[in-house]
Amino acid sequence: MMYPFITFDDETELTHSEYLPSGQVRVHVETPDAEDGFHYLECRLPDFNITELFGYSDDEVKMYMEIIRSKADLIMYYSKNGGK
Repeated sequence: MMYPFITFDDETELTHSEYLPSGQVRVHVETPDAEDGFHYLECRLPDFNITELFGYSDDEVKMYMEIIRSKADLIMYYSKNGGK
């Protein structure tokens, strides 16, 4: 199950999974793109390893990872509480 967390003005969405039995949480960032369909990034908390990446520039990856790092405590909390 994926829960919505943030929707940005450019329609980029950041979602997260429930707290997984492995102790990890999947975090997914997705931006609509007219040419490619979507650009996306997926990482795992708490280690911040990027597991999937398509279409984002290095600067965009850095920006989204900074956002994820700054909100990691909230994301982990919400993942353990049904997205709330």
